[in-house]
Amino acid sequence: MSGVIMNFYGRIAWRFEPFQVCGDHLRRGFESGLSSGVVRGFNSAYHAIKSGIISGEKLVPLLKEIDFYLHLLKTYKDEIMRNVLLFCRETVSVLIDKGEATSIEAEVVPINASQEPVFFHQAYRAFWSGYTVRCHHFFEKCSQLSGQYVQFNSFILKFYHGKAE
Repeated sequence: MSGVIMNFYGRIAWRFEPFQVCGDHLRRGFESGLSSGVVRGFNSAYHAIKSGIISGEKLVPLLKEIDFYLHLLKTYKDEIMRNVLLFCRETVSVLIDKGEATSIEAEVVPINASQEPVFFHQAYRAFWSGYTVRCHHFFEKCSQLSGQYVQFNSFILKFYHGKAE
């Protein structure tokens, strides 16, 4: 069930459902994934966090939710998902206070994975921090990539970048 929820609400439903609704269902997908022993539930958690950031959820509870997921990942030892959630955590931390009081010491472990989440979060942070040239730079880097989640991220970044389809 968690795979179905993640695939639908993480890849399709954001086109016609509010991000808040998608985030709520993705959180259910995470719970379903963990209760059935499926580590893939963390994919739902990532999409729920990303939907929360984009939809304007309160950042402090979102930061606590990310910390909860990171705590659980110590048990499941999924370095790729840990890295992705650390990108999300850094984004939320920068949005709250530019990372001054809310940052943590954890560092991303280099893994041969897609650079797309890195560019997406850097573009997002740059936009909300007022660095439009930097946002455009990371938008261009992100839009040159192809991958599993590029369609969603490019949709969001096109909105911030001001590009029409």
